[in-house]
Amino acid sequence: VDNHIIHLVIHGLLHLLGYDHETDAEAEEMEAVERAALARLAIPDPYA
Repeated sequence: VDNHIIHLVIHGLLHLLGYDHETDAEAEEMEAVERAALARLAIPDPYA
């Protein structure tokens, strides 16, 4: 549960920074940034 909450916080912060996932390209970019941020926090990839 803790990892999921952290993922949601990062996801929300990315939206505040202007990221979106309305198109496949936007989703891929946003997920890549999410994965990188989560990896730095040693949190498993939620999209794997």
